[in-house]
Amino acid sequence: MYFIWDTERINNTKIYMLGYIIADESFNIVEKNIVIDDSIDLSSRTQPKQKKELLFNQSIVCDCFDTFICFLKPKLIDENFISVCFGKEEFASLNDQLKLHDYEPIMGKFYDVKELSTLFDIKGNHKCNNLGSFASMFSFEHDAHNPLSDSLLTYHLFKYIKDYYLDNSIGDYLSDIPNKRKVLDSKIAFQLKQEKELQNV
Repeated sequence: MYFIWDTERINNTKIYMLGYIIADESFNIVEKNIVIDDSIDLSSRTQPKQKKELLFNQSIVCDCFDTFICFLKPKLIDENFISVCFGKEEFASLNDQLKLHDYEPIMGKFYDVKELSTLFDIKGNHKCNNLGSFASMFSFEHDAHNPLSDSLLTYHLFKYIKDYYLDNSIGDYLSDIPNKRKVLDSKIAFQLKQEKELQNV
């Protein structure tokens, strides 16, 4: 089974919305949804606020990070699921927030579709690192910054790579889940820098 997911974030890593798809080994979609962390203040962020409002009534809404991660983490660490996302940034961001909220980071391996897409010449998009640019390849009506739309596009791209390249390969194309030691959340990192500078005065 595959757990294919994408996030929308502020401050580099603070996830306010996550879309996911669960697909079986034959790529039949068995579940798909959007999860919103309603505790994140988007009042000063026009586009994220508008996108959240647009998707709010069709999403699972959590009142805090604890509820948000308690819903998602079992899926992310389930041994029956292999995580799939477009780029290491998704896991780097998630692990940053987990550590900031005193949760253990997620370890292991996943399919990094961005990295895979640079290994193969996929219809002339070789070395392309922009998910949206693959939409026309699959005649996919892409809704940018909708995490479920991004997850569906990642699903189509990953299925294509799996069908045409990975199934006949003996290589190990799984990537390590990133777990960076430094704080990546830009707002908190700035606060820590200010505190350190004050201590050195």
